[in-house]
Amino acid sequence: MPERDSASSGVSVMGEVGAVIAAASRRVARPTVKLGGITNIQRLTLTFHKAGIRDIVVVTGFEEPEIKAQLTGEGVIFVQLADSDDPELIESYRIGLDYLRGRHDRIFLTPVNAPMYTFRTLEALLGSPGDIVIPSCRGRAGHPVLIDSALSQSIIDYDGPEGLAGYIRACGAERRWVDVNDEGVCHTVHELAELQRLLPASDDSLIQPTCSLAIRKARVVFDARTLLLLRLIDETHSVSGACRSMSLSLTRAWRMINDVEADLGFRVVSRSQGGHRGGKTQLSDEGRVLVSAYDAYSDKVQGVVRSGFQEFWDTLEPLVVKPDASAPR
Repeated sequence: MPERDSASSGVSVMGEVGAVIAAASRRVARPTVKLGGITNIQRLTLTFHKAGIRDIVVVTGFEEPEIKAQLTGEGVIFVQLADSDDPELIESYRIGLDYLRGRHDRIFLTPVNAPMYTFRTLEALLGSPGDIVIPSCRGRAGHPVLIDSALSQSIIDYDGPEGLAGYIRACGAERRWVDVNDEGVCHTVHELAELQRLLPASDDSLIQPTCSLAIRKARVVFDARTLLLLRLIDETHSVSGACRSMSLSLTRAWRMINDVEADLGFRVVSRSQGGHRGGKTQLSDEGRVLVSAYDAYSDKVQGVVRSGFQEFWDTLEPLVVKPDASAPR
């Protein structure tokens, strides 16, 4: 039998966490619809960032240019699901899970059309053990679903009925429902009146510090965008492949690489050309040291920022008037 937890009783088993946001379907995704001044895809990205989840894959479709424009600078990875205007949701999850293969302990799966749940629901799910963890509000299950990454390949291979829901029922993995006081898990963009009612609480939950970290001399030498570029080059062995995944022109990418190498005085990528298999680009040994060191530096700085913000917000929060999500609008 599946087990049910209360959101307040979880045991922290967070580990390394990634997320897949399915935003490819022409008919049901609606990633660029605005509510409260930001789009659905922006709202979900901010929610995951608020929960400390940075490795986010957005699976795009026909609205890819608009989505990339709206998420510029957010550090997300874009993977396009080609050749289909209206793919099944599980198709987006398959391609996202394949991209994240071997990188995380647990992975959130969510459609972009359910944008109103808050970071506290993500924290509640992360605090619960289980192979598959599902939020439930007032007896109604919803989004997002948190899976153990060991299930990724079986989801990719699943060809049964009813998509992810069918897989969850059939797979035999340990399922756990977590009760949350968050109606956002249950409502989608097809219930506009409900989303409008939940909007004030959602907006309020998004408050978080932002910290744009960079190293500079006369110009910026290295920042989060450069870091993402180098990571993607290391994964794809291709500058053009990295550019496709982060909405960056090839000319701009090579300019960034050349500027880093000129300012730091060492090669960050190794280039090979020719041969029957074609050329490839990968990080040099020095480039890998740079990425690892900057990661550690960034984590330390972001930790200080979050800690300082929490002290600030603990002081200010009692003065802030809370929105009433149940009040009619």
